[in-house]
This record gives sequence, C-alpha cells and structure tokens, in this order.
Amino acid sequence: AAEGPPPLPDADLPPGILPLTIKKLVQRRREVKNLMKNERDQGAYQQLHIRQLALKLTANSMYGCLGFSNSRFYAKPLAMLVTSQGREILQSTVDLVQINMGLDVVYGDTDSIFVHTGKSELQDAYHIGNQIKRESNRRFRLLELEIDGVYKTILLLKKKKYAA
Repeated sequence: AAEGPPPLPDADLPPGILPLTIKKLVQRRREVKNLMKNERDQGAYQQLHIRQLALKLTANSMYGCLGFSNSRFYAKPLAMLVTSQGREILQSTVDLVQINMGLDVVYGDTDSIFVHTGKSELQDAYHIGNQIKRESNRRFRLLELEIDGVYKTILLLKKKKYAA
C-alpha cells in the first residue's frame, strides 16, 4: 500500500523549531516587501528585492531539507505533508478561478496557475488577477499569491517550458 502524508499536527500543540523559523522568515519577507512599496531610490529598491528573495529562498530550502535523504533534517512524511498541502491549495485556487469566477485556467504547475481572463486591456486583466490574489490570500493567510505577469499571448510547449 502506498503511504500517504501524515495528518496535520494538532493545532493545540506548540509549534516546532522549523515552523517557527519559517514563520519568522515569511513575516520578515512581508515586512521587506512592504518597504519596497514605498522605496523610490532604485538602488535601495534593488537591495530590498534581493533581501526578500533571499528570505524566500531560505524558507523554501528548509522544506527541501525535509525531502533530501542525505539531509540531517530528512523527514519524508513531513516533506509529503508539505507537498500534499501545496497540491490542495493549488487545486483550491483553480476551483476558485474556474467555479467561483467562471474563468479558464490554461496551465498549472507546482506553485502557479495561468488564467485566461478574456480581457484585452492590461488594467482589466490586472483587476481580475488582483481579485484572485485577494481571495486566495484571504483563504490561505500564511501564503501570499503574487501576480508574476500579464501576457497577451503565451506558447505552452510542455510542462515548465513556455514562452510569453
């Protein structure tokens, strides 16, 4: 029988060192991204961007340690739980877009979806993207959906291979 992910830990238990550390990294990244919103100096903005990216990569690499068999922090059940939760969140976002908003998801991958808005004006497409972002972020408070781009045309060759 295939082993599945373990159940989520009891919410009454105090969080472990790994969840606490990741929570601090995510919170710090949000603080840096908020600073970026008001930064007008291009050099300072780039420094903040690099800092938020480093915080993101550090948090993501902590998950990677759980799934790497030669890591001292290897914990296959926890790695499976993280990926399982990620799939559930992604599917919930797809459902939000397709069922609640009546839009087409033309592509989805590990941590992203591409939505066809049917809009020809850039601001209209961003408006819909921001609606999706707000609702998804409301549902999953510890995650933050971002709009990476708006494309008029996209060529999907195969998984993880596309041009826009």
